[in-house]
Amino acid sequence: MGVPEWLVHNVISNFTFWVIQAIGVAAMLLIKKRYPSIAAYMMYAIGFGACLSVIYISFAALSWIVAQPQPVTGENLSQKIMEWIRPTMLSTRDVSPDNPDDLFSIEATLPNRRTILINRRKDEPDLLFIHSYISVSNEHKEILAKMSARERERWAEGLDSALSIRDQQYVFDLPNRISVGDMIAIQNITEDAFFHRFTGVQNAITIIVSKFRELKYVK
Repeated sequence: MGVPEWLVHNVISNFTFWVIQAIGVAAMLLIKKRYPSIAAYMMYAIGFGACLSVIYISFAALSWIVAQPQPVTGENLSQKIMEWIRPTMLSTRDVSPDNPDDLFSIEATLPNRRTILINRRKDEPDLLFIHSYISVSNEHKEILAKMSARERERWAEGLDSALSIRDQQYVFDLPNRISVGDMIAIQNITEDAFFHRFTGVQNAITIIVSKFRELKYVK
């Protein structure tokens, strides 16, 4: 277990304060010995300067510590993912109890209410999976059923063409659903790498939903 961040901050702040104070006292005693007439004025000046130094150096030290990226490990990965997604304003929830085969499972809800599942599987612990399932509505199932075989094939080819230029993997299980997803090795994961995959899946969902909306205009 790592040292708590608050404890590191506290130790550095106190150490800096005592070092500056010791330097200030030593300087004051030296000046008092050599220049007794101006010792009082110098004492106030040194005290004021020491206070400013403590504030500045402490602030700089704390800023440096906070800015240092914490390494991503298998143990803190789920927490890191939650932290990464939080600024995007997307809602997330831990669905690990519903997925006993996973080390952890996080469900992120997009603005269009579609969900993306982010999980690390027990049988493949070195990989992080990011995927989603788009279920076909009854309305669209009826439209697909009324289309000729050639029309359905042409529509599926258009969707396949739109998705094939992307990095994500996808599986057609028509007329029930389409799954799309991506994966990343745990050892290579960073915030940027995660969002590259996550945004890719999100964009693929947008493409799929858009293609299904086109079915409403099929006679």
